[in-house]
Amino acid sequence: MKRRYNFVWYRPASKHEDLVSLLTDDDGHYYPTGIPPLKVSWKHIAHMRKVAQEILAPQYAKILEKTAAPFLQVIYDVRAEQIVFGRIALNGRRCLCW
Repeated sequence: MKRRYNFVWYRPASKHEDLVSLLTDDDGHYYPTGIPPLKVSWKHIAHMRKVAQEILAPQYAKILEKTAAPFLQVIYDVRAEQIVFGRIALNGRRCLCW
């Protein structure tokens, strides 16, 4: 039996510069609603791994190094006229999810 693991690394990104670059593949195609997993630029993956080596525990950095094709999922800010609905409240911020 093989096991699969999921890990998430939340990292903030500026909307106008970083995010556009992160959502653009190596061929220059921009994916404004989310980049397909195998289209994430290798320069961004290399940078992610470098930062991981600098700031994360060695065990986590090793996981990122061994992950062949990490994917990127953007989490956007949402503005709502109403944020409380009975016993439910909306809350969040824009992050990158590696």
